[in-house]
Amino acid sequence: MNIIITLIVIALFFHVYRQHITNKALTALPVVAFDGDIYTVGETVFAVRSGSADTTKTIVCFPGFTETMSYFTDLYKDESCQLILVNNALYHSPFDLGNATPLQWADNPHEVATIEYDGFYLAKIIDQYAAGSKIVVHGHSRGGAVVLDAGRQFPEITKTSGKEITALLEAAVVPKGTTVAPNPGKIGQSILVYLMPIGFNLYAKVSRERLAKMPMMSPTNELKTAMIMRNFRSPKFYWVYLTNVVNIPEWQEQQSHSLYENYHKVVLVQGCRDDVLVNETMEASALAGAKLNSEVEIIKTENTNHFVTLEQPHYIRAVVA
Repeated sequence: MNIIITLIVIALFFHVYRQHITNKALTALPVVAFDGDIYTVGETVFAVRSGSADTTKTIVCFPGFTETMSYFTDLYKDESCQLILVNNALYHSPFDLGNATPLQWADNPHEVATIEYDGFYLAKIIDQYAAGSKIVVHGHSRGGAVVLDAGRQFPEITKTSGKEITALLEAAVVPKGTTVAPNPGKIGQSILVYLMPIGFNLYAKVSRERLAKMPMMSPTNELKTAMIMRNFRSPKFYWVYLTNVVNIPEWQEQQSHSLYENYHKVVLVQGCRDDVLVNETMEASALAGAKLNSEVEIIKTENTNHFVTLEQPHYIRAVVA
């Protein structure tokens, strides 16, 4: 009997600790420089850098799971076009919010921290702030799903707005795609999700040496290492990651290949090997989309993994050139 009581007490303390980790407010990371205007709307932050006077191009970016919009800053630092970076909802802003402008838009009808929530605001931002006649909407990983969902919700913005809008999907979450991690079943999934905040809290203190041993880190470089070390501390609360994680496979299963029809052109850039998402199901999704939209293109890369922007950025720059 004493053993049972002891186990119950241990389980109770563990649960209380887990709830504390899940719901505690996380400290923001040190900000990085950005030369542009910052805006907030709902739980979303976005940044706009003006282009040169003669530019006709706009690049709009949305980062992946655990990433902030700073994922794209090095890639596009020398671009002369208008640049719009949109952050994951309820993630810390990597840029200083001291002079941010709050916007009062219609309420977002979707649950916060879902692909649908982010897609809603991404489409609105494209509509209200993208000034170029040629627009590239670049989404990495989960951000690719956000790009596609923006088109699903507002095809009149992404396809029939009178502008040429291309969806650039980098190692993307796509309809009917899958993750590399095996499906543990409903019970196993529930256990993993339950333990995930504790895991992220531990990895927030991970060393460079231990990080380098993760499969997704090959190939690596200083920029990639520094960026991913920040990713374990991106959200304002760890429960945001939980919502992200549960929502991604639900979205993949529920959405159809018709989402590829909502952009004039769709370019999928795949890593040579991807230790996060399954390349085969990603490619199969794009090929199915190509049957509905002849302007779907697949670009395969070399010496890359899941983070093409950080590993071999010339592939991305060639698409937006």
